[in-house]
This record gives sequence, structure tokens and C-alpha cells, in this order.
Amino acid sequence: MQIALIGPNGDITTQEVIVDNSSDKTVLTYDGTTPVSAVFVNYNDYAFIENVIDPVSLLFFKTHINLIKDDVARALIWFNISAMVRQSLIRVDELVTLVDLNLLNSEPLNFVLDKILE
Repeated sequence: MQIALIGPNGDITTQEVIVDNSSDKTVLTYDGTTPVSAVFVNYNDYAFIENVIDPVSLLFFKTHINLIKDDVARALIWFNISAMVRQSLIRVDELVTLVDLNLLNSEPLNFVLDKILE
């Protein structure tokens, strides 16, 4: 499994994690060589498993999700945030604000809208 360590500019550093199936915990140690603003579990795994995003990472994603250039990682983050609404871990109005601030003004969406309106 890979963990994405996301820096303040949206840059992703990956950390390989070996999961010990005989334990209910996996401990990750990081040397701190680069600053980390958010963590995303199961990076580069396209199975779309649901993850609960920690509060510090969620705060970063609420204001900086468009800094993440990896389209699949960004889509997985959106997926997990919407799953957290279904699980009542965040309120729906928080999701609406997040969509309004980030998704409606994102470059990929604007590109699609421009093509539709041509």
C-alpha cells in the first residue's frame, strides 16, 4: 500500500507501507525531510476503497484540493469526502461549500464547460 504525503504546494511524496495482517495497527514513521500538509491513504490504488480523512488533511483539502495535480488522487479524495458525508462524519453543507469553492472553479471543469458552450 502507498501513502501520499502531500506538501503545502500539492506535491506528492509517496511512502510505501507494508501492512501486517496479524495486527490491527500499521505504524508509519516518516523522517520529516519535506513538509507534509495532508496525508492520503491508499494512494495509487484504483480500487476506490473508502478512507476516513483525518481532520488536518481534511482542512487542507477544503482549501487546497486543486493544488493536487494527480487527477486520480484528487478524484479519490473527492470520493472519500462524499463518503464521509454519507457516514455522517462531515455535514452536507461542508461538502456544498467545498464544491462551491473548489470544484465549480476548477480548471478541468472550466475546460469541459468551455467546450460545451462553443
